[in-house]
Amino acid sequence: MKTRLLIFIAVLMLLGVTILGASDSVTQNIIINVKDIAVLNVTVGSVTLEVNAPVKANAGDSPVVSTSVDGGYLRYTSIVESGKTRKITAQLDTDVPTGLALKLLATAPSGGTGTLGSPASNDEITLSKDTAQDIITGISSGWTGTETTSGAKLTYSLEITDGSKLNITNPTITITFTLTEA
Repeated sequence: MKTRLLIFIAVLMLLGVTILGASDSVTQNIIINVKDIAVLNVTVGSVTLEVNAPVKANAGDSPVVSTSVDGGYLRYTSIVESGKTRKITAQLDTDVPTGLALKLLATAPSGGTGTLGSPASNDEITLSKDTAQDIITGISSGWTGTETTSGAKLTYSLEITDGSKLNITNPTITITFTLTEA
């Protein structure tokens, strides 16, 4: 009887070890989709540039034109495939009034994180209706941030190119900024 009891206890112990020692596992796949992102915004909606008379004491001088007018900040978010870059271009929807040139200076982006690019030129560029001008190049993945001074600073100016062709006019010109593959 003792032998049977010992065998019974041994069998229970073996079953207990087998039951307690049993394990199982399962796997689950996690898919991460990082989307292609291209978003931009300008912090100032409208900019006014003017051609004004010189002060009376300087009668005979050329008209005074707006220079260094604050255009706000161009902010953007860009996520691209490894090895690809983007650029931001600027293009007018209509011609600038005859006798004038509209110029834009874009500074290096401030704030943010990632590869935000740099100005296409350290000088002002002349904007036109006919050609989109590169203003920021070498953009990869990153974002400028949303602080007050985050982004590429935009500064506009007018230049008189031919005083004999100036006429009284008050057009609204739209500038389209485009974040596109380089």
